[in-house]
Amino acid sequence: MLPSQGLAIAMALAFALCTTRGSAADASPAPLTLAGARRLALERNADFRVARTQVDAALAQLRIAREFPNPTLGLSTAKISIDGTPEGTALGNSLLNRSYDSIASLSQLFVVGKRGLIRDAATAGVHSAEFQRDDARRLLLQAVTQSYAAALAALREADVLTDSASKLRHEADIAVHRFQAGDLSASDRARLEIAADQDELNADAERATARTAVVTLEILLGEPGPTGSTTLSDTLDQWMQSIPPDLDEAPIGNRPDIEAAESAVSQADTNVRLQQRQRIPDVTASVQYERNPPFQTNTVGVGLSLPLPLWNHFDGEVLFAKAAREQTQAQLDKTRIQG
Repeated sequence: MLPSQGLAIAMALAFALCTTRGSAADASPAPLTLAGARRLALERNADFRVARTQVDAALAQLRIAREFPNPTLGLSTAKISIDGTPEGTALGNSLLNRSYDSIASLSQLFVVGKRGLIRDAATAGVHSAEFQRDDARRLLLQAVTQSYAAALAALREADVLTDSASKLRHEADIAVHRFQAGDLSASDRARLEIAADQDELNADAERATARTAVVTLEILLGEPGPTGSTTLSDTLDQWMQSIPPDLDEAPIGNRPDIEAAESAVSQADTNVRLQQRQRIPDVTASVQYERNPPFQTNTVGVGLSLPLPLWNHFDGEVLFAKAAREQTQAQLDKTRIQG
């Protein structure tokens, strides 16, 4: 092998090693700030994603409520011979000139007295879904902030206890010499050692608490395999500075969970009126064209059809809607009390 070839191979290996180390460093997760945790939670948390899709579903229902029913086209042909009798007429033997009885009809359903209520109920459903999404966002950010703060507080307490244990351990080491010199009793020496051991155990417990809080935080962030290994970059002082100064002064009426419950009550009220309007029958109007050559002239006709409310008066639907309305009102009262 030539010296130049050996130098080139060595340089290639060195470059590959540096690249591998750089990639490993890049793969390690960066420390997580509270702002970053809140942003990731809004992007990846499953519960919040469900709340957003519920808004999309409610908007789709509102669009459905605004649509007008499609008309129905009917085509029929009768009096077709099955014994081989010629169907041609003096007008010819084309499809329209044979002695068939051909009918074309167009029907349109008209919803009577209910379209406005249907739209109002769908609009209230959209408002309720939006408020529920906002409440899910509020609760998610609150949980993320609390988990982040719990981890920071536990880590700070662990540092304090570790520092205290280190100082007590140093005093215990000094106490050994003082005990040997007869300047300290055995009980005082044992007390220092026990206090150092106790602080070390408490520090380990606080670190375990911090790890549990980080695992909770990772679950809120949608991590597929939470291990509690995420490093937090903010300090407890930075977390306290991020709390709005007027947090306790926010009026209770502005809470999205209460507004969502109020929208649900409004939707339930509208649904009660809608079920009561179901007793008004919807009307289907139709127009038809009939051709039956050669002896009958072409004719047109119009018609109306509607269901007769003889047996079903929609009493069950009305009672069910009223019960649902009482349930939503009770939920609203419960939400206000819990606030």
